[in-house]
Amino acid sequence: NIIPILADAAKPEDYAPLLEPVDLIYQDVAQRNQAQIASLNCARYLRPGGGLCLLLKSRSVDTTASPRAVLQSELKKLIGLELMGINDLEPYHLDHWAVLGRWNPGPREETS
Repeated sequence: NIIPILADAAKPEDYAPLLEPVDLIYQDVAQRNQAQIASLNCARYLRPGGGLCLLLKSRSVDTTASPRAVLQSELKKLIGLELMGINDLEPYHLDHWAVLGRWNPGPREETS
């Protein structure tokens, strides 16, 4: 029951007709706003208690800042996720981390 989505991950509304709520999101994109993309997709598609595996590439976010500083900054952008683990992928990939989280959003606000 795996569905790879070959689309622009920054536009989750574009592939909405293809998906129902899911148990796991695996995101491996080299975009400047990786954490924001993950948060958007989790908010739209991930079931409460579902998991996220985000492959975070710090040099794709900022080439001038310290990779660890980028990691810490990006982690703050993962709204609604309870962090379960952060694994450094060195020596296989420098300045890359596998960030594991569980979707645990707060109560949804009612809109009028």
